[in-house]
Amino acid sequence: MSDTPRSQSRLPQELYDEIIDHLSDHPPTLRSCALTCRSFVVKSQRHFFCNVALSTEPGHPEVQWYKSDIFSFADADRFRSILEGSPHLASYVLNLRITSNSHIQKRIDKNERAMHQSRKEKLEEDVTFCLRQLRSLRCLSIDTRQVSPTFTNPEFQNALKDAVALPSLICLDQSTLTELLFTQRRSLQYLSISSEGFSEYPSPGRGHNWCRVEFLHIRQAGFNAPSNLNHYLEQSLDIRNLKCLHIIAGTTWFSHSLIPDLLRVCSKNLEEFVFDLNYDGDSEMHPVVGFDFSLAELKCLRNLHIRSVTRETSSFLLQLVELLKSLPTGPINRLERLLIHTNCFRLKSTESLIEPWEVLWNLASDLDYFPCLTNLEFKGFFGMANEEKVLPNVVAWQTHFREKQYWSSRLKVRADILKFEEAFGSPDSFWPDKGFTRLLKRK
Repeated sequence: MSDTPRSQSRLPQELYDEIIDHLSDHPPTLRSCALTCRSFVVKSQRHFFCNVALSTEPGHPEVQWYKSDIFSFADADRFRSILEGSPHLASYVLNLRITSNSHIQKRIDKNERAMHQSRKEKLEEDVTFCLRQLRSLRCLSIDTRQVSPTFTNPEFQNALKDAVALPSLICLDQSTLTELLFTQRRSLQYLSISSEGFSEYPSPGRGHNWCRVEFLHIRQAGFNAPSNLNHYLEQSLDIRNLKCLHIIAGTTWFSHSLIPDLLRVCSKNLEEFVFDLNYDGDSEMHPVVGFDFSLAELKCLRNLHIRSVTRETSSFLLQLVELLKSLPTGPINRLERLLIHTNCFRLKSTESLIEPWEVLWNLASDLDYFPCLTNLEFKGFFGMANEEKVLPNVVAWQTHFREKQYWSSRLKVRADILKFEEAFGSPDSFWPDKGFTRLLKRK
């Protein structure tokens, strides 16, 4: 390995570093750079080891995904051997995701279960070792999907609690609320929790910390949401100064129960609200339920993003208009950006799209309602038929609202037709670190 790429024409180190920064999301290239010359090593390794994914489950399906060009590791024993040989690399790891799925073992042949369990215990030891070395973590994700036996290992539990307590940690994605890890902290800037896999939440217990959170992300991935979630959050989280609330709901239960109580507590300083409703009712027995909450107290709200899967675009937009009317109006309204995103699978080629969206436009462009609004974005997925060739009525919808830009000097207007992958991806990035966002993209 040479000291420079070309010893006779050395460029400033800052320029090399700038080039390597642009390769931060491509580990194979970073690996090649680290082997090219000594002046590339440190910068390349910092990027290469920044985002790490480890699994405590042998044969975890995500291991194959992480062998792609996106992430560095998924094999805990390999990563442990690297840290043992080069301890300084531990300080380069800023974002960590730990995965474990207990239900995988159910698909293992009885004759192989003993070997599988032995391998699993070894991986738990390896992950525990790695956790104890990583003292510079900024973002941590514990993703088990279900309650995993991994968390019955006391050494692993203690290492995890120590990691959550690190002063450097600002982001915690705690999918299963195992051991109420965020209550190890008195404050945490970013917190994401999920209701998946629980019939009820554990009690916080006596003497636990009331964790102050500024950015809160709640996922209801399943259809059986615990009935005591509100009480649980009130007992465990201080969201009185919440800046951002991001909710992904699998059913309309959130509209009825969770959101009104959350908004009642956090309305004072809330600046951003993202509501993503992925459930639209599938029959007359389970009809679509409207927005059963009000935004009247959100006097500091600057960004509002509503996304929904909808069978009846017109009905959804009319309900949305009523929700927007509940916001404070006139000078006390601070809303600057409004993004409306609908995913509709059953659009007829003869169906007119413009009229229901025009009602929404008329309200959003009304200065009496939204004097500070400067960005208005309409996004729509209009069925698989538009993947190959966009339907004429969809083209007319986009053209109509893009032309609005010419008539408004105040509003920046967008009207985007989305493909399937764009439509069902993550709405707005919740996490402050792009590397951590990529690390969680398989969730």
